[in-house]
Amino acid sequence: MKKVKNKNVGDTVTDDGYIDKTEVLEKGIRISPSIFLEGAAASGKSTAVEMLIGKHPEVSAISFNMEEITDENSLHEQLETAGKQMEKSTVWVILENINTVLPGSVQRKLETFIRRLPDSGRVILVSREKPFSGLLDLFWKKKLQVIPQRAFLFTKEEIARLCERAQCKLDPKEVYEVTGGWPGCVTAMLSLAENEAWGQDVTARQLRNRYEIDGYVSHTILGSLTGEEKEIMRRAAVCPWLNEKLMREVWEIPWAAESLKNLERKGFLIADRKRERWRAAPLFACREEHDEPALFWKRMGDWYETNGFIREAVMCLQASTDEKMLRDCLLRNFSIVPFMDIDYVQVMEWKDNSPQACYLRGMHCYFSKNIPGIDRELRRMEKQQPFTEISREIYLNLAYAKPDLSLDEWLEMLESPGEIHSPVHLYNISGGSCRPLCGLRDLSGMFAGSKKEENRKRNIWKEHLDEEAYIWLSLARTDYYIEIGQEKIVSETDKNLIYSGSAVQYESGEQIRLARLSILYQLWNINRADQYLPFIRELEGELLQSDNKDIIRKMETVRISDFIGYRDSNEVLQWIRETGLYPGKEINENNYVIFSGLGKAYMMMRQYDKAERIFEKLLPYLREFHKSCALAEALFEQAIISWEKDSHSQSLRYVIESFIGSGDYRYVRLYTDYGNSGWKVLDAYVDWVSKNSPEGWHRKKKYNYGNVRRMPQEDYLELLVRMAKRRAPGVHETAGGYPEEHLTMMETLILQDINSGKSNAQICQELNLKLSTVKSHIYSLYKKLGVNSRVQATLKGKELGILK
Repeated sequence: MKKVKNKNVGDTVTDDGYIDKTEVLEKGIRISPSIFLEGAAASGKSTAVEMLIGKHPEVSAISFNMEEITDENSLHEQLETAGKQMEKSTVWVILENINTVLPGSVQRKLETFIRRLPDSGRVILVSREKPFSGLLDLFWKKKLQVIPQRAFLFTKEEIARLCERAQCKLDPKEVYEVTGGWPGCVTAMLSLAENEAWGQDVTARQLRNRYEIDGYVSHTILGSLTGEEKEIMRRAAVCPWLNEKLMREVWEIPWAAESLKNLERKGFLIADRKRERWRAAPLFACREEHDEPALFWKRMGDWYETNGFIREAVMCLQASTDEKMLRDCLLRNFSIVPFMDIDYVQVMEWKDNSPQACYLRGMHCYFSKNIPGIDRELRRMEKQQPFTEISREIYLNLAYAKPDLSLDEWLEMLESPGEIHSPVHLYNISGGSCRPLCGLRDLSGMFAGSKKEENRKRNIWKEHLDEEAYIWLSLARTDYYIEIGQEKIVSETDKNLIYSGSAVQYESGEQIRLARLSILYQLWNINRADQYLPFIRELEGELLQSDNKDIIRKMETVRISDFIGYRDSNEVLQWIRETGLYPGKEINENNYVIFSGLGKAYMMMRQYDKAERIFEKLLPYLREFHKSCALAEALFEQAIISWEKDSHSQSLRYVIESFIGSGDYRYVRLYTDYGNSGWKVLDAYVDWVSKNSPEGWHRKKKYNYGNVRRMPQEDYLELLVRMAKRRAPGVHETAGGYPEEHLTMMETLILQDINSGKSNAQICQELNLKLSTVKSHIYSLYKKLGVNSRVQATLKGKELGILK
């Protein structure tokens, strides 16, 4: 037993670089006579207790090291002594280092002691184990509060404050991602970064692999685990994920279930509750550091593939360096591998000319933007005719992905006469898109002609493709009718498909959900009808359960993009921060939708330079891959930027290209949702067309054409101007309840950074702005809020609801 000295603690950050995490402890000990602090070694429990005692000079604190308690009688005597002191003054008993399961007799002693505490007495238990049954009984009777480990870990915002205080150049977000907020690792990393010898370009990921931090993790944190837990963590550090079945069937470890849950509770593993599986927390996932034997990886790859987890199987077999096993796995799963966003470049070295190998090479060329490579693989397959059923299907799938092959040409290939008439399955119709109209191939051409022509193409599609493909076509048709402003003519059958969950059983079930959600977002955007909200919430909930993070990112992208002119700016800013994209990242099928959303977001925020940097990369990709709808929209957004920058002639060139690219598709919605800037650009274009039309310009609409596909060009353009002008007042409204003069999105972002304690220099670094620009924004937001300092701006922002 030892007395604990009081220690003065600062408001937020201590001199030794720790964050004050005592608030939850204060609350717990105020409402209950005891608190139980649960967490792994080096998770910050003892530091939090020391800070708590430092805030209470009126308290006499007595600490017991439970690892040094040799017998039950000794504990009984020391508790008796502490109990007598409690009768005379305010005493808190701290039971530290409860690192093993206590004997039953000791548990009963502690339980009885807590039950008999006087009003002024408190007990704090600091443990690596979960509460024993007697303590749980106290918890249920509100005599004990359990404080979980996550209460002691640092948040992103707290790490940002530490970085600012230490004038550290590390990215706080990356520090959080690498460390998971473990206090000891964060402070060690910041301490290393303070050394000027590292230079300013050092990253948190580089520092994580330094022997100082790796040794701390290995010995201080992982070294505190039991032998069984260490065995699991050794595998978790290198495997994509673990579960009880894998541990039992591959390594014959029958006791894994309880250990997996314990390691999750201690913060070493992260759980996927829906699928009952676990992966190592970022701090402990250092796959490149482990030299596992080839047999290990082959066993893992075989198990993952057998159980249907192809991505994980490919990753393990790549690590095994067994080229034959990897090759066989890729060939067996050729139809899904290209869309898993994993590297399989080794296929380009294969001499195999089987249809499966040709498809893998051709799709690798597609994602590498090597269109001649696709042609080469198609020619190889053509030399192998006559086609079998599978080779014909593979050939048509690869041709479907060929950007410079028109939709009409592909339909001709589909219906070409031959001996094989079985329905063709399209492996991935959606590509990287969220919308059914603009998937791997833009389907606008299926619907843009006359009704007779539309029916002819639909019949070809329905006759020669399978049911899953026809479901996608039906969704694309609805998407197109909404896009051209004809949502009222959507058939009841197609409407039921939007609301129905019957399609989720297909291979592309998640993509179909995402497509349905995209359509529902558009319908709700048009008239704000509450009838859509239950279906939207249901689909959002289903997609959030996906283990495909790409699906979730795209769901957020389409949600933000569809409502960006009506969203609270904070939502848009948060989405931008979480996209994970950076300017130097290559655009491909998997991410072009997110780049499109970013370009639109920056444009709506009037960050025109950032938007133009994105469009500079995005537009060539959309042109080369014939993404008609996405290209028309991006060109129109670039036209608005040029107009706002007073480059009217350049704006006209972009809008001309936009309408040339959209051809006879007669898009409406993508041109009419950009506020005053949008309709002014359209009006200027209409004025230019009217002056340069060889047949004259008819301003007055003479007929009720029924829909835009039947209108003459001049009536179609006049309709766009009228709709854009009518919708303009609703765009750019915010939900934040701002004062009369609204803050811009950039001003709001800077105000959030000020609230987080960031300096002007840090704001410059985060937003990639010059110091003079940041100061100009700060001056502007001060003026709008009627304040003169950062503190006043923060208080005013909270008062107005701009800040939470």
